[in-house]
Amino acid sequence: MGNQAYGYGFYLTDYYECAKEYSGNGYVLTVSVPKIKYLSYSGISMSEKNNIAKKLFKYYTEIDKYGKEAYPTQETRQEFWENECKYILDCETGGNVYGIIASIIGSDKETSEFLKSIGYIGIKFPGSDGNTGKKFTNYVIFDARDIIVME
Repeated sequence: MGNQAYGYGFYLTDYYECAKEYSGNGYVLTVSVPKIKYLSYSGISMSEKNNIAKKLFKYYTEIDKYGKEAYPTQETRQEFWENECKYILDCETGGNVYGIIASIIGSDKETSEFLKSIGYIGIKFPGSDGNTGKKFTNYVIFDARDIIVME
């Protein structure tokens, strides 16, 4: 899985030349992935940020073992919202949101697992070929089981 510059997961692209680079100029497979909910690395709406922040708050204060121990009371949970979750609302990109969640949860892998648990299949981010100027889309798929190898 190499360089994880855009988050933890399996890196895919809809552009063959980029796929060759990802593969180290080895094998390139044609795959299919669900066309459902992706976190856009570039833009994100306020309602989406708010939804993610609320779900992170619930996860971290009610489910995560460390979070439950660190924020056991209503007062400490409110501090967690004010000091951590509200930063998500200030983010301009999904990439920033991913980074904040990773800093709270502790790793990119756990961040991808959390986002998967709240309905995101992965991250999408734009790319462009420096030689031709062709624009394309790259993806980070959080779970290999969501990738179907076609050929």
